[in-house]
Amino acid sequence: LIHGNVLVLGFRVGNVAYCTDTNLIPDESFELLHGLDVLVLDGLQFKRHTTHFSVDEAIAAAKRIGAKRTLLTHIAHGVSHAGDSDKLPQGVEFAHDGQVVEGGSDATK
Repeated sequence: LIHGNVLVLGFRVGNVAYCTDTNLIPDESFELLHGLDVLVLDGLQFKRHTTHFSVDEAIAAAKRIGAKRTLLTHIAHGVSHAGDSDKLPQGVEFAHDGQVVEGGSDATK
């Protein structure tokens, strides 16, 4: 993954991937993210940022990846979890502190 102009790591364990601190996923990395149950993805804020995906950029990346469920993380204070959740498409949600996710058949719950 790319974080501004720095290479960073994303992690995939089974059908769950964790891709935060990124504003660009190279094409060859998209290939490694197909077939996910859960994608945890950087979605800092609604306006563009130089080193993080905006919410709209994260949604576009999530659609391209096609995970069953996408959780946006690394969220800035200007995003209202409750107030802005209705701006997200089905299958995409804001993550929250203490949240636990599992891959597999229960991943969409």
